[in-house]
Amino acid sequence: MRVSLHQWKPSVTLSTVLAIVQEKVNNPSPDDPFEPDIAAVLKTDKTKFLLTAKEWTKKYAT
Repeated sequence: MRVSLHQWKPSVTLSTVLAIVQEKVNNPSPDDPFEPDIAAVLKTDKTKFLLTAKEWTKKYAT
């Protein structure tokens, strides 16, 4: 599920937005990143990516 800026309209519901965010969190795509530098780590060193994600989650989301 993807909504680009060109597809965005006032009729897009909060439910749709939350579903898109959830999809991005559960299935990060290094080919369509919000943060290219982080996507590069995912592509080259998935273990490092996952460890950093876990560390940042503990640090910033608790």
